Amino acid sequence: MNIKHITSDSLRSLLELTDRKEKLIKALSDLENEIAGALKGAATVAVDAAETVTPFKPAKKQEKNGRHGGLKTRILDLLEAAGDEGLRVKDIAAKLGRNAANISVWFSTTGKKITKKIEPGRFAKKSAKKPAKAGKPGRPAKKKI
Repeated sequence: MNIKHITSDSLRSLLELTDRKEKLIKALSDLENEIAGALKGAATVAVDAAETVTPFKPAKKQEKNGRHGGLKTRILDLLEAAGDEGLRVKDIAAKLGRNAANISVWFSTTGKKITKKIEPGRFAKKSAKKPAKAGKPGRPAKKKI
């Protein structure tokens, strides 16, 4: 549409369309506020008729078992109590109330260096590392060139 050659009919048509758009935006905003109010009483603050903003809610603090490292500590405690015999992944998952697949993935990633695989699906905690052998005293190690 060329603005220089705008007619009064096209201007009226644009005005009617703009009015309809504003009414729809307001209706949509009212509907969003109603939905937000129905969901746990969360209110939506209307900034203007064109846009709405939901108030910021800080993240909930994670429970003790949800913290980083919480699963590791709990699994290692169970393995330590089981001794050299170890435990099956299914048993660990049942005791912790977790999915066995998640526990299995934990053993193949995080637990790889601190646990040992006794047999498929059964793991035990690695025993303490033995100190490395020292070279002859007073003599530095030879460097390869």
